[in-house]
Amino acid sequence: MAIVLAKLSVRGIITVTRIVTCESYGTVYRTMGLAFGYGCGNFANSTVPYIIFPLYFINPFYPFYAGAIINLILMVTILTFPSDSGNKSLE
Repeated sequence: MAIVLAKLSVRGIITVTRIVTCESYGTVYRTMGLAFGYGCGNFANSTVPYIIFPLYFINPFYPFYAGAIINLILMVTILTFPSDSGNKSLE
């Protein structure tokens, strides 16, 4: 049940993030950011199982702790990004 809830939560976060990204930045920055994000996501999809499964076998809560720490780091990083000032053309 926890895995299903986590998967649904991640899908919701991705949907909200895409909407916020589309409204906050210009086309050039948005395109570069999404391409970089998809590239990092594909890389992580291929490498994370080799990190998460050993952590899970040590303690079942370690993968969740690792995810929380990574999300906090990403949150601080994202909050330092400048946002596009209003009334500017997106093109």
